[in-house]
Amino acid sequence: MKNFPAIGLLEFDDIPAGISATDALLKDAPVAFLRTGLISPRRYLTVVAGSPAAVEHSLQEARFAAGDHVEEWIFLPDAHEQLRSALMQGSRRTPRGAALLALTVATCCSCVLAAEACLKGTPTSLLELRLADPVLNGQAFLLISGALPDVEAAAEISHGLLKQRQRDFSLRVISAPHESLMNTLGADTEFNRAREVSVPGADAPAQSVESMQKMS
Repeated sequence: MKNFPAIGLLEFDDIPAGISATDALLKDAPVAFLRTGLISPRRYLTVVAGSPAAVEHSLQEARFAAGDHVEEWIFLPDAHEQLRSALMQGSRRTPRGAALLALTVATCCSCVLAAEACLKGTPTSLLELRLADPVLNGQAFLLISGALPDVEAAAEISHGLLKQRQRDFSLRVISAPHESLMNTLGADTEFNRAREVSVPGADAPAQSVESMQKMS
């Protein structure tokens, strides 16, 4: 898929209004249609990409068509390369550095905006971005890796931005994650698809107890 420079997201608090507004958006300007669909029993999400002018104009048309049913929207005229890749191709990256930032946000738009701010403000790597898939019940999830000072800086950026936008969120910095956890999260974060976590030496305590019992 072509790597368009601009990204736009719209979250609607009414599903019929979201479908209608998305139709108006697509009829208004030649944007690349990325994804659209229900993200909770009452919310609808649309993600588009294209030239900055086309995306901006189409977002305006959709907002006009939806009226008061736009819960949140964002326009990124020059989205970060890692963010574009995650939204358009769903690609994952190898964890970089020795620290992690895990973040969940009540809305997808604010989470994407936090990801953009972190990637442009720090030399961190976007490990995963998940928008409102079934296990998240309409929320969004962000996982960033990097050197501890950079991850801490990304956490401060996210915290300040989301507080300003008055969005509910949960954020944690893991300063030195276990190697097995890092490898597992690098492969997949969903439990149903997660592989077994291999922990070297995990059987050592049990073996020691058995040896002591034999000696007694």
